[in-house]
This record gives sequence, C-alpha cells and structure tokens, in this order.
Amino acid sequence: MDFKEELDFYHKILDGINQTRVEQSQTLYKCLLEHFQFPSIECIETGASSSLADGAFGLFLAKMCETHDGVFTPLIYLREW
Repeated sequence: MDFKEELDFYHKILDGINQTRVEQSQTLYKCLLEHFQFPSIECIETGASSSLADGAFGLFLAKMCETHDGVFTPLIYLREW
C-alpha cells in the first residue's frame, strides 16, 4: 500500500507551517512503505497534534485511511475528564 498521494496532500497543507511534522510524516511514510505491506489500514489516533500549527498529524493519518477504505478512529482527551 503506497501513501505518496496522501503524503503530498499533507505536505501541501503544512507548507511553511511545521517542518518537524513534515519530517515525521516522511519517516512514517518510508517505514510503512518498507516494512508494513497490509491489505487494509486501521488507525486509532490518540492526539498526535492539536492544531494546524502543531502539525495536525491526525489529518495525514485520516487521509491515508480515507483513500484506502480504512478505518480512522480519533480519541479525544479533554482535561475536564
């Protein structure tokens, strides 16, 4: 399963906003491409970032799931809980 299209989508949104998340997404992309060849994808996102300025990393994960008919489940942590 190749996620290059999703990686490019994410990088276009983050252009000039958060270089650290761009680098992290490239590392994840390479790791998935080289080591994880599964027929489907399911992601449980536990708050990888909280805003676009923080990288909105869940957006990249959700796009991967959407494009490949996967399942994306965000877990939201609220301090009040």
